[in-house]
Amino acid sequence: MSETTGNEWPIGRRIVEIRPLHRSELEACDWEDWQDEAAVCILLDDGSKLWPSADHELNSSGYMLGYQKGELYGLYH
Repeated sequence: MSETTGNEWPIGRRIVEIRPLHRSELEACDWEDWQDEAAVCILLDDGSKLWPSADHELNSSGYMLGYQKGELYGLYH
C-alpha cells in the first residue's frame, strides 16, 4: 500500500459521489460484504476513490460520520 505525505493528493480534489463499496472494492481489501455493510466509497473528480478503514492493516471497514449544524450523521446506505 502506498502512502502520501504533506500537501499531496487528495488535496484540491472534489467529492462527486458517496456510495456503498462495490463487491470488487470490498474484495480488494479482503472484506466480506456481510461484515462490512457500512463501508462507503468517496469518489473524487479525478476518478480516484477514498474509503475508511478501521486501521492501517485493513482489518475492517471504518464507519464514516458527518457533522452538520450540531448534528452527527452516519454516512452509509
